[in-house]
Amino acid sequence: MPRGSELTDLQRGMVIGGHISGKSVRDVAALTGIPKSTVGNVVAKWKSTGSTEVASRSGRPAKITARGKRTLRRIVTGNMQATLIDVTEAFQESMGTSVSVNTVRKCIHELGYHNRADAHGTLRYSDSSGNFVKRHRGDPKKPRGKMSSYAYFVQTCRAEHKKKHPEASVNFSEFSKKCSERWKTVSSKEREKLEVLAKADKVRYETEMKSYKPLKEVKKKRTKDPSAPEKPISAFFIFCSDHRPKITSENPDLSICAVAKKLLEMWNSTSPEEKQPYTAKAAELKKKYKKDVAAYSTNEEDDVDKDEDDYVEDGDNYNEQDKNDE
Repeated sequence: MPRGSELTDLQRGMVIGGHISGKSVRDVAALTGIPKSTVGNVVAKWKSTGSTEVASRSGRPAKITARGKRTLRRIVTGNMQATLIDVTEAFQESMGTSVSVNTVRKCIHELGYHNRADAHGTLRYSDSSGNFVKRHRGDPKKPRGKMSSYAYFVQTCRAEHKKKHPEASVNFSEFSKKCSERWKTVSSKEREKLEVLAKADKVRYETEMKSYKPLKEVKKKRTKDPSAPEKPISAFFIFCSDHRPKITSENPDLSICAVAKKLLEMWNSTSPEEKQPYTAKAAELKKKYKKDVAAYSTNEEDDVDKDEDDYVEDGDNYNEQDKNDE
């Protein structure tokens, strides 16, 4: 099902043209073959902005995306006593990106969380109203995340700093910068030691995750297969593809919506006999689409069967090898 951003200019114009002509969302969806939700979104955007075009983003893209903000919120609410460096390291491990402490701090403030001391003198995150956020406990049996070589290095730096200055407060921004600068000067021997620790922790994490059973199954986002057959266009769109070039050449100043409205009027005034070739062509495309879908489904089943055969064959080889070893 196409989204508004996936529609062509012609399709969006058809939607707005139908809306201007007084058609309902259901009628426009039935006429164009576009889902009702997408038609409603395109019409709503046109009403609010006066345009159906997807606006291009200006400036540099945000370092922390909307998904990253959701992840950061879970990290903050998951451990209220974590320091800013801990939150940054956890975010980097979870997202696989490198961000500075300042960027994380700004994003946390944008989310409405601020660091302040509670009645016991412990720094905890609170919301914009000053109320402490309830801790999101999650699954207590979930294995601790794996640590990178840089995370082990920062941990060592923090231990050294605490030993030298046990009562001194830490400026997280400056401390992070110093760790980053010091990391660049670390010798290859020291890095190898840290890599060994990171690899060992990775093995520990993967071993624990194999026996770990999550409380809730995480639904994976469904991605469209590029080799899947494309949905056929309707008779109306076939009609538009034939008549649109003539209208745009005769009226070059017309907007996309005006062209769509004109095409819709032409289609409504066309007799059923004249619509017959377009309807027949749409039926042929639909028939071909069904055949392609059937062939596509058969290929997928063959791939699954092949994988299962390979698995069984590997299992037989494995059993024979076990017998030989015995």
